[in-house]
This record gives sequence, structure tokens and C-alpha cells, in this order.
Amino acid sequence: MKILWIDDEPDILYLCSAILSKHGHEVYTLQSSTNVLPTISATHPDVILLDHWMPEMTGIEVMKQLKQSPYANIPVIMCTSNPEVRTEAELAGVDRFMTKPFNMEQMEQMIIEASQLRVNRA
Repeated sequence: MKILWIDDEPDILYLCSAILSKHGHEVYTLQSSTNVLPTISATHPDVILLDHWMPEMTGIEVMKQLKQSPYANIPVIMCTSNPEVRTEAELAGVDRFMTKPFNMEQMEQMIIEASQLRVNRA
């Protein structure tokens, strides 16, 4: 499965993408929220993992942009250390919400659930 992980923390991107790659996923990473749409266009992900707190745009702002784009059907999992943004994230269209720290088994289950959403939307 193709996964795009958007997070401004390079250590999280490196570690989690390495683990997910070992589980057979094709992982693309983006350390900035500014080039989301061109990156999605180039990579065609099945699922997007999205941090909330990023310098350029918050994950919620990215979600609003995604929902008005041709990529609105791609399931999004928000991964953040701030559980207080859950309601706002869900209202913006996030499909799943996960708080940091998380374990990789939990992450893998969320990815499977989110990928089923895309199948059901097609």
C-alpha cells in the first residue's frame, strides 16, 4: 500500500517510514505542509498520515485544502500529540485520529481500516 506521511519532525518520518516499509508499504514522506497537493499528484497514495502542528499550515488547514481537491477521496489519519483537536479534525474530514505516542500495531490497524474506506468510496 502507498502511504504519504506528512510531519515536520524528521525523526518520526524516518523511524516510522522504515518500520512501515518493512511491513511491505511504499512510504513517501513530506516534511512540510506546503507542497501537499503536488506530492499527492506525484505519488498517488492510498492513505495519508498527517500531523497537526506544522509551521506552514496546520493539519486541519491541509485537510480543508484536500477536501476541496481531486484527492478528497483519499483517507486521512491524523497523528498528533494534541488530543484536543480531535473534534475539529473530524469536522474537517479526517477519517481516523491517533495521538502520539502510538505503537506500530495500532498504526498498522488504522492504516488497514482507512484503506478500506477508500475501497468503499470508489
